[in-house]
Amino acid sequence: MRVAVLESGSTYFVSGVISRWIHRFPIKYGYSHRVVLMKRSLLFAKLHNCTLTGANLEYMGSVSIDRALLDAAGIVPYEQVQIVNIANGSRLMTYAIEAPEQSGIIELNGAEARLGAPGDRGNIRAYAELAASELVSPRPTVVRVGQGNTNTEAG
Repeated sequence: MRVAVLESGSTYFVSGVISRWIHRFPIKYGYSHRVVLMKRSLLFAKLHNCTLTGANLEYMGSVSIDRALLDAAGIVPYEQVQIVNIANGSRLMTYAIEAPEQSGIIELNGAEARLGAPGDRGNIRAYAELAASELVSPRPTVVRVGQGNTNTEAG
């Protein structure tokens, strides 16, 4: 494993993978002039066991999610989310847009609408990329969704 020391004096352990962007930073190096500051993708938030209420092929894409559920999970509008459909096993990546608060709406829009039908159960996940120094005690926010897509508890 190589170690890179940036001019600021910070030390990062790296995997030896070459990066195209790190060369912009002044680096004191061992035998390679390019290193990667490793980040990990971790689960940040999850809406667990929600029900799909609609599928709108005529919209340009995304998933509409009740504003109250977005707030409970800490997901912001236009954030990338992964949707896992429990009914058919499909997974998709899209972005979240807000639906009216307390409406219970979770609706697939655009081409994504072909991957689910109203009544399907699923999970909506958001991920965050964290550096090793930020991994103090990573705990995702999990919102358990009940009947009518209401927040039963967050933890």
